[in-house]
Amino acid sequence: MSSRFLAVVLCVFSIYLLFSPTISQARSVLLSVGIDNYTLTGCTALSNAVNDATNIVNELANYSVMWTEREILTEAEAKTASIRSRIQTLATELTDGDTFFYFHSAHGGNTTGASPFWYLCCEDDIYRDSQLAADLAGFSSEVKVVVVTHACYSGGLFKSSGGSGSFEFGKSVLEELNRIRSSLKAPMAGHVGFIASSQEDQSSWATSTQGIFVKHFLNAISLGDVNSDGTVTFLEAFNYAKQPTIDELTALGKTQIPVTDNADVLEVVALRQYGSNELNEKLSSGCAVNEDYEGERGWVLYLPILLLLTVAIFRRTMKVT
Repeated sequence: MSSRFLAVVLCVFSIYLLFSPTISQARSVLLSVGIDNYTLTGCTALSNAVNDATNIVNELANYSVMWTEREILTEAEAKTASIRSRIQTLATELTDGDTFFYFHSAHGGNTTGASPFWYLCCEDDIYRDSQLAADLAGFSSEVKVVVVTHACYSGGLFKSSGGSGSFEFGKSVLEELNRIRSSLKAPMAGHVGFIASSQEDQSSWATSTQGIFVKHFLNAISLGDVNSDGTVTFLEAFNYAKQPTIDELTALGKTQIPVTDNADVLEVVALRQYGSNELNEKLSSGCAVNEDYEGERGWVLYLPILLLLTVAIFRRTMKVT
């Protein structure tokens, strides 16, 4: 085999490795929403929600190597149509192995009557449970999705039916999501996990600057690795924040109990990972991470060597000829 032919083969192979789509790592996207001031009728001004959304973004930027794509919508940017449009766009963009984290801090509420529904407030309108379900249904079942809300009554968005009283007639996001997926003959919503700051009949309390549950959830990002495996999963963060939230509000004479749904998803999706190489941490510690994470390919490290070798062979060939 001639040196020139070998150089051409190495050059082609190096170019293939360089542009091969398999080198791209899985995406982890955070969309953080916070609204203090509303044009929506009946919504009084808050003082914590924008801080909540901003602090989630900043804390993950400071402490996690995962969330390289962080977006924030606040105040007038956080209109219902804008939020839904962004989620729907991400649903078409994210692929198998990716992760989507949606955080929403604002007012929340529910209707009463024979067919009550729960909703989150946006700057100009409500975001109904059925609308959120329809938007989440656009994600592939191989994309892990986590929704965290700090809003009054937001536990009603995610709680399954079968409870007592009028709530059993409620249409939760999870139920509607499964109904949509069933009609599409798609897998059930086992890839979507939910965390809500309070139960369906409870207010979510805040100080003048931050939500009580959000404060403890933020602490969990840096302190919540209770099993010391190098990862804070969403479930670990929830468990870390739940009891301090209950205790703090109980001391103030108030009742607020954070809740989850689809905890199996929360248990395997990482909120924070330590270190500079998530894939190496997964392999060395066996910690729970986004299970479909593709990460960096080991052979990419050899790409510069292949390129240098190609250049050297070309130079040798030129001298010989």
